[in-house]
Parts: sequence; structure tokens; C-alpha cells
Amino acid sequence: MGRVEEARLHRDAALAALRASGGAAEIRAALEESNLTLNLFWEEQIPFAEARAVIERDRAAVQARGALVPESIVASIEFDLGWAHLAWGNVTRAEPLIVRSMAILRQTRENRRDAYFIAEAQGWVAQDTGRHADADKFLREALASRTRDGDAPHPWAAWDYAAVANNLSMQGHLDEAEAVLRAAPKFDDLKGAREGSSPATSKAIQRGLARIWFERGDAVHALGLLPPDETVMERTPSNSRHAAKFFVRSGVRTKVCRCSTARSPSWRVTTTSTRPTWPTCAR
Repeated sequence: MGRVEEARLHRDAALAALRASGGAAEIRAALEESNLTLNLFWEEQIPFAEARAVIERDRAAVQARGALVPESIVASIEFDLGWAHLAWGNVTRAEPLIVRSMAILRQTRENRRDAYFIAEAQGWVAQDTGRHADADKFLREALASRTRDGDAPHPWAAWDYAAVANNLSMQGHLDEAEAVLRAAPKFDDLKGAREGSSPATSKAIQRGLARIWFERGDAVHALGLLPPDETVMERTPSNSRHAAKFFVRSGVRTKVCRCSTARSPSWRVTTTSTRPTWPTCAR
């Protein structure tokens, strides 16, 4: 909903109550704070430096208790830290954190939701390090996990289809990538969410198809596939999921402007984001 300060107040109150109880509750507070911080960062509500500092502080707090803390707790916080680095674009730092933590979490977690996030993280790491066959396996595993949970039509699932297709596109398998997107169910946008607060909507499928046709060399057709309301770039992208729509849009519109006299949309890049220095912006 975008009510960041309200979210912070509720978070701080809950964490304070846990820490006041002492003992195991303090460990629970570190675990919860780490995950909540990652979510705030992932939704672009806090800067990377703040997210990293908080999660590293939580990791240090549980590690200081030594053998009293199950290794799965430390692994869960390291997983959050790895995800933050991955979203920031620092794959070199992210990979060892995610690989090490996943080796533990896969053995200790039976919850299907956890299995989804673990497979998703493995897929993104594999894709970003050029291991596309591994990425395909893990990203499809994440998609299958969502389907098993009955969440296949959830708006966020659009990004699971888009991730599988994007990984295929990166290898030049454009027909297969298009088939994945065409097989996706119809997704509704998130209801009640603040405008622009989540990229996980049906538009992810449209952008994916536009990217495929752009890579096929047909920029005019690609432009027609972009969501009709995406006529102006309002802000610089932050994390890789948000960035995808801007990269597709900029490439399509630039090529159409250069090659077509019939359609010359006015388009320019602006750097109005509060975080224009994100690595994904540079890319």
C-alpha cells in the first residue's frame, strides 16, 4: 500500500515487544527484522545500505549466541542478506551467501513457501552467473511450487513465467520463451496496492512478449505489445524486476523512433529516483 512509515511503526513495536521478553524471543526478533527489512528493500522502500546494515546486525546478534542458536536460524538471515545483495546487483557477494544458506535450509525446511523462495533464489543466481540450464531448472521449480500451492493465478506468479521466459530469451530460445508466456493464465493487477508499488502484475507478460519481438528485430510490433498505459518513464528503475520494464521500453521506443516515421513517440530517460546509483540503473 506504500504506507512505509506506518509499516515501520508496527515493525518497531513488534520487535521491541519481542526483545523485551528476552531469551529466545530476541532470536525471533532478529529473524523477523531481517526478513521484514529485506521485504522493505525489495519493494524499494529503504536504501540498500540500510537494509544491509540491519540484516548484518541481526546475523551478528544470533551468531554471538553460538551453539545455542540452530544453524537454520543463521542460514535464514544469511539467505536474506544474499537476496539483498542479489537485488542490488552484487552477484559476487550474493552467490556464496545464498548457496551456503540454501544447503542448510533445503534440509531443515519443509514448508512449500520456503521451497519456492529457495528455488527462486537459486534460479536468479544461476541466471546472473551464466548457468542458464541450471537457472531454467530452478525457475521452473519455483513456478511449479507456486502451482502446487494453488497460487498459479496470483498476480505475483506473472513474474515466475516472465523469469523462465527471460532466461530462455537470454540464450536465444525466443520461440520457447514466447510459448512459456503464451501458456500463462490471465493475471489481475494487485488490488488496493499503491500505484507502482509492485511490479508483479499482468504487465510482466506483456513486457516479456515485447522483449521477445524486439530481439527478433520487429520493434514496431514490440511497441504494440507493451502495456498501453506505459507511455512515459516516470522514474529510474531500482531493482532488476522493476528495471526489466524500463529496459524493454527504452530499447523498443528508441529503435522505433530511429526506424519509423509513422510513430515517433516522445520519450526520454529521467533520473528522478531516490536511488539513481543502483547497479541495475548503470546496466
